[in-house]
Amino acid sequence: MKLKKIASLALAGIMAVSMLAGCKDGSASSEPTNPVTPVTGAAAYANENLGNLDGDIEFSDASWLNSKLNDIATNAGNFAAGDASTAYSIAWAYANATSAYQHTTMDGKLDDYMTENGYVLVTSFATTGTNTNTNTWNGVYVVSGKLDEESAIKAVMSTVNSALRPATTTDYMPATTTINGAVYNCEYTGEISALRVTNSSLSGESAWAVAVVINRNVEKSANTQV
Repeated sequence: MKLKKIASLALAGIMAVSMLAGCKDGSASSEPTNPVTPVTGAAAYANENLGNLDGDIEFSDASWLNSKLNDIATNAGNFAAGDASTAYSIAWAYANATSAYQHTTMDGKLDDYMTENGYVLVTSFATTGTNTNTNTWNGVYVVSGKLDEESAIKAVMSTVNSALRPATTTDYMPATTTINGAVYNCEYTGEISALRVTNSSLSGESAWAVAVVINRNVEKSANTQV
């Protein structure tokens, strides 16, 4: 009888340990994982609507640009409620999605940040280069929040095309440039971020803020065996 009692106690102890282990495993598996930030469709939409830029560049999403645009566009001092309301009500943007307007204040904030971080900003790639640094063109644009993201990006890309290719310029993103008498090959990369913004004082009005960054990297031209 005594042996049976000891065996029963031992079995009870084993079951208790098993139950505790099971509880521990269950609680561990139910812990939430770190949320994954979804990749926006901005880059894909930009690449689908390159227009004049087709073949010269491919856009990608950039976490640093997403973060900086969020800082800039959600600050009412940079992008006031009236700005969002005005953009929201622009009928041509909603109906045609063919154009966007550059927002001076937000654009200036992005300029300041990029200059402070060593970017060499240019207003055009069509002119002859003066140094071998990576040159960067950028802009922050605003489009009506009535648009979906794809339509907003389409409108912005139309405006970017016009900005980079004035009517008097045919070679807006040249394959080569001459620096100090030497020929350099040019390679272009793009980054884009889109954010829909509203203000607590508004009743449904919103606007897309879209940041576009294009970099030109140069490499000295050289003969190669063919």
